[in-house]
Amino acid sequence: FEEGLDAIHGTDYDKALKKLMPLALQGHPSAQYNVGVMHEWGNGVPQDNVKALKWYRLSAKQSNKDAQNNLGAMLSKGEGVEQDFVKAEAGYLANAKAGHVDSMFFLGTMHFAQVSQAGLDSDRQAYAWLKVAAQNGHATAAAMVTRLAIKLGDNLSQGDALYQDYATRYTSAAAN
Repeated sequence: FEEGLDAIHGTDYDKALKKLMPLALQGHPSAQYNVGVMHEWGNGVPQDNVKALKWYRLSAKQSNKDAQNNLGAMLSKGEGVEQDFVKAEAGYLANAKAGHVDSMFFLGTMHFAQVSQAGLDSDRQAYAWLKVAAQNGHATAAAMVTRLAIKLGDNLSQGDALYQDYATRYTSAAAN
């Protein structure tokens, strides 16, 4: 089942779950991810972050980037699990380096909110990751880049240098 849950929105979630669950139980990472989404948002099943985490973890172990991203989001918000910015940031960073645009965005927002390990370099890191995400079509990231460019002021050239490095190393991997 390669279709994302977006493909079944507006359809009968009970039917979708009947199709997905056997595949998820057999270890199919896309099905596991979609069952996780259904549990996270309560689509066709009771909303349950603990079950969502279970399915995301199973899918993420098989390198499903969307599941890894959603797992990071749940860790950063403390949904169904103890909030852990360090683990969330590590997951986002690995995914961002693999070209996952949403992970680039969320990593940038962690730096922007200064809840990352970047310390004094958080604004420059936020600018670089958000600009790469924007370059790859993330509209919200584009709006944040403008604000960060103003905030960086005289240090904008350092932010642009880091952006160029990230864009060169991680944009070719961006396929999402």
